Amino acid sequence: MSGKNKAKTPPDERPSVSSKTPQVMKLVSSEPPVNPVVIAGKSRIPKQLRGIEPLSKVMRRDAEAMLAPDEEEPTVSVDLTQAAIKENVTETLRRFNACSCEKCAAALSELVSGEVPARYADVPKSCAEDPSGSIPEVYEPIKREVLSKMIRILMGNKKRSFH
Repeated sequence: MSGKNKAKTPPDERPSVSSKTPQVMKLVSSEPPVNPVVIAGKSRIPKQLRGIEPLSKVMRRDAEAMLAPDEEEPTVSVDLTQAAIKENVTETLRRFNACSCEKCAAALSELVSGEVPARYADVPKSCAEDPSGSIPEVYEPIKREVLSKMIRILMGNKKRSFH
């Protein structure tokens, strides 16, 4: 019996190594991520769960406060859809071996802008030329939607030319 009642030694003072993946660690981190759906005001919270003020407005206000720019720098309203179209139109035309002249790029841009609704965001004046770097949480979903529409329009156009 004396062999079974051994005194327990304290564990080593080494930090434990986690077996969690980086994605899981991101989910359990202390800073909550900003949800672009909440910022856009498209949250679908049931009415039974809402308080005096809708929870979506509270969450939206908190998300906007987290992304609020410095008060010293003036902000400018930028059409993120047009910025995504302008950034990706020539590369998408080249990817599909389509004519990438200015006329075709303008025609494809016009077709895509008719299909995808315009979305605006207030960005600092210094970031107005390249809004993708200032608010990637909001810009990336718009960019994916624009690229999807561009590819669908190009696949529907068999001659790969717009002139």
